[in-house]
Amino acid sequence: MPPVCRITDYKKFLYDLKKKQKEIKAKQATVEVKEIRFGPNTDEHDVNFKLKHTRASSRKATR
Repeated sequence: MPPVCRITDYKKFLYDLKKKQKEIKAKQATVEVKEIRFGPNTDEHDVNFKLKHTRASSRKATR
């Protein structure tokens, strides 16, 4: 017959619980959102430059 209850050290239980939560948090992937602002008078060349730069940085981030 298995034991009905188990006597444990509560501080050790809390320590182990925090340790597990910390490991789970460390394994999570962080999502970073970047913004690019355009004004109403942004020239076409500047838009193309920002677009090219954004695509390059997004490719670099996905590696």
